[in-house]
Amino acid sequence: MLSWVQEGDQEERPWWIIIAEEKQGTVLGQEIRSDPPPVALLWDTLVRTLQFPLVGKPYRPAEIYVRPGLGWESLQGSLDELGIRLVTTDHLDLVDFLQNELTQHLDSHGEPGLLDVSGVTPKQLASLYESAAYYFQQTPWRKLGYEAPIQIACNKFQTGPWYGIVMGQMGQTLGLTLYENLELLQRLLEGRLSEEENLRFTVATTVIFGGPSEIPVADLDAAERHGWKVAGPDAYPWFFHKERGMTTHPPLAWQLELMEACLRTIPDFIQRRPQDDPTQEVMPVTLASGTLEMTLAWIVD
Repeated sequence: MLSWVQEGDQEERPWWIIIAEEKQGTVLGQEIRSDPPPVALLWDTLVRTLQFPLVGKPYRPAEIYVRPGLGWESLQGSLDELGIRLVTTDHLDLVDFLQNELTQHLDSHGEPGLLDVSGVTPKQLASLYESAAYYFQQTPWRKLGYEAPIQIACNKFQTGPWYGIVMGQMGQTLGLTLYENLELLQRLLEGRLSEEENLRFTVATTVIFGGPSEIPVADLDAAERHGWKVAGPDAYPWFFHKERGMTTHPPLAWQLELMEACLRTIPDFIQRRPQDDPTQEVMPVTLASGTLEMTLAWIVD
């Protein structure tokens, strides 16, 4: 699938059937359509490409490499009759490169994905997405009467503490933000921080939930490819880190680890401690990276 494009009043992601020759780096055939291609179209596109390639002379390959789960496996019998071996794999470097190039062309505002972050692995993100789905399903925003910071410390990181705000009590965007400066956060909550000052000075790591078109295409593709858990059609998590000024980018690996631990512990903490109880709660949490010890407490004026 490609990037989101506007069709009238709706956004949709076109499907791209591409047949390429890996060694030569050439595209032999392609088909673009707005809905998932049926198996019959896969077969017709393949046969047409073998007979009339866009580049070079017709020939019959010994092997064809395809992504699993897209319908190509249904053609196994027909390909066997032609003496062509079908190989399923997630590693199609040329196709990935071509898809990225076309996606960037269609979406000039394309953002890097979480897998582009140094040190981040599919295993870590699978665990992160599962934690985000858990947080969303627990609906912690419904259990709060007002916005108040949760002080958060973690034994693994020398920096901190952080100050978490659960978003969603007033019907606004659902999510969680981890602020780094308590004074600025309190001024923001009290309405004493202007929008300009907020943009200039606030540093925070955030996850917000929305539809599939609201997260970076790279993350949506990775989530679908790896089968990462999403709580529902409006619960796709978008993770980003805001620096001073307008700069935002994907969080670093350790920031994602911290966010995952918060997504796991904050719903349980809210169940155990009312907002007027400043008692610290020490909560161990097991992530893909190991067990962390989180210390949470409401900041009570």
